Amino acid sequence: NQLNITENQKAQIQQIQKASREKIEAVYTPDQLKQLRTATQHQKVNLNLNADQKAKIQAIHQDTERQIQGVLTAEQKQQLQAQHSSEGKHPQRPSH
Repeated sequence: NQLNITENQKAQIQQIQKASREKIEAVYTPDQLKQLRTATQHQKVNLNLNADQKAKIQAIHQDTERQIQGVLTAEQKQQLQAQHSSEGKHPQRPSH
């Protein structure tokens, strides 16, 4: 997973991810947020998201991925794509 990300890129990506988390938290109900915050790190939580929430969160994930891609160089994007192809899966996403 060596993309040789610069400190500047790392800071930009962290900012994008922070904004994404805030947008996603805004989609949750107060009860869902409470469930998330009280769950332990390895505990799986079923938030019973409705269709609208799922669609909004998916859109946020796609936008976040697009923004992160915009931070990477062409070479880094190729390396990332190669890693995903060899692993046979998409980037890790938190489960909701």
